[in-house]
Amino acid sequence: MGKYCNKTEVKNRLLIVDASYDGALDDAIEEASRYIDSEYSKYSETVYNHPSSLLSACCGDLSAGTFQRRMMPQQIDAGWWMLGKDKLNQIIKSTVKKGKVVV
Repeated sequence: MGKYCNKTEVKNRLLIVDASYDGALDDAIEEASRYIDSEYSKYSETVYNHPSSLLSACCGDLSAGTFQRRMMPQQIDAGWWMLGKDKLNQIIKSTVKKGKVVV
């Protein structure tokens, strides 16, 4: 169970240019990656372990949404989170629900 995106992807979404939030970003990436595993496990006993560019983008979006929720609650915008959820649903629909489990 690895991380599906990296800090650079999340920083780019949030326009963060320094390392002052790296710990919080790592936590958000970890939470988003475990959320992806949790959602994926509803349809397959196998953990998704071949991250694609779409999965990486999904994780980046979910991580940005998680970071915003934690660090900037006054500016909560479900945009990043919802975009990531939509991408994750697309991945699940195109792989697991069609019987093409990627392991």
